[in-house]
Amino acid sequence: MHGPGIILGRKGNVGSVFWSSISFYPIDTVYYIDRSESSFYLYYTLSNLSFVNTDAAVPGLNRNYAYSLEILLPESSVLKNFEAFVAPMHNQITSLNTYNQKLREARDLLLPRLMNGSIAV
Repeated sequence: MHGPGIILGRKGNVGSVFWSSISFYPIDTVYYIDRSESSFYLYYTLSNLSFVNTDAAVPGLNRNYAYSLEILLPESSVLKNFEAFVAPMHNQITSLNTYNQKLREARDLLLPRLMNGSIAV
């Protein structure tokens, strides 16, 4: 799926909600909402819902139950203002996560070399 999108845990991690700014590859243990329907408002709304486990052996979320949940949908002007307010924050979060990942990679590359003395400090 091309990002952004919302990923909702269906098996095992029932009701866990994740936002993906980049393309993602959903498997059969999740439901997803593709970019044509995804919004930050929907992401935060789903994050605050209580999803109930409907399976006995392995925790699971039933699609019909998920569809039966009602959510409040504000007028389009409010929704547009909300998206405009939240989007820059999410862009910053994505940038910082990417930066942190690059820092972790640099640390993992340099630390062993510092420890064995192949790089002088």
